[in-house]
Amino acid sequence: MTHPIRNQVGRLTGTFTATEGTDVTVVAPEVTADSVIVITLKTVGGTVGAVPVIQTITPGTGFTVDADSGDTSVYNYVVL
Repeated sequence: MTHPIRNQVGRLTGTFTATEGTDVTVVAPEVTADSVIVITLKTVGGTVGAVPVIQTITPGTGFTVDADSGDTSVYNYVVL
């Protein structure tokens, strides 16, 4: 589940919850092939390992991320 909003400077921000090693799809239609996506930890859940890795970026759709097995943490993201 994601919660995208636009901040004061027009960047897309939101959160997603890691699903124990299963890819999470983040819907963000504003994503382009040139987007930079930054991910930070918001709330610890389960066993936190490395910061989730972006697996795919699909312009006009969003992106997918993969977290470590056992990780159910909530993460912030910003699309630049």
